[in-house]
Amino acid sequence: MQKRYDIADEKFIQFEILDYEIDFTPQKEKAFSGDEILIAYAGNLKEEYVDDVANLPQSHNIKYEFFGKEGRWINRICREDIIYKGYLPPTQLASYISKYSHFGIFLYNKNFTQYLRTGSTSKFSAYMVAGLPVLCPSRYSYISYLIKKYKVGLTFNSFNDIPRLLHNLSEEDYRKLRRNCIELGEKIKNGYFFKKAVKKAIEILYE
Repeated sequence: MQKRYDIADEKFIQFEILDYEIDFTPQKEKAFSGDEILIAYAGNLKEEYVDDVANLPQSHNIKYEFFGKEGRWINRICREDIIYKGYLPPTQLASYISKYSHFGIFLYNKNFTQYLRTGSTSKFSAYMVAGLPVLCPSRYSYISYLIKKYKVGLTFNSFNDIPRLLHNLSEEDYRKLRRNCIELGEKIKNGYFFKKAVKKAIEILYE
């Protein structure tokens, strides 16, 4: 499209984070003791869309819960710490993971890596609106950039790093991450980033 209409690069506006508008406000505080850590994955669960489920590291106090359609294949992995919870509508999902989960995780198929180097996802926005800090492979460079910029989660090079990262995380550090998520989630829910992009586009149009 850009080449067809000969549109210069400077005419494009980066839409930093996708909107995710639902009627939900997370509770302000949630305990994090490390005794039992629940990690959520929410999204399309077709096998060709999700990678590394069976390779998630095992630890005595970490469990993984998967939410979405077409995820029954996860039961075939036969691990007590990996649980398929079925599909929940967006508001119910936000309510559940906000209350019970401690982190959201990214497990996209490697074919999506190129996109994740340049753009945000609705999954990231959904986690933020729920006030849920995230765990993300470093190879998803744009999501990792957002995590570091807004201090809303942890990045890792190998999935085997996850237990160490979580076991070394203090309750106060977790509270800070979660507060940042709630603050960013409010902006996402209220369309802040869309409005910002539109405003910039209008400014460029009338330059």
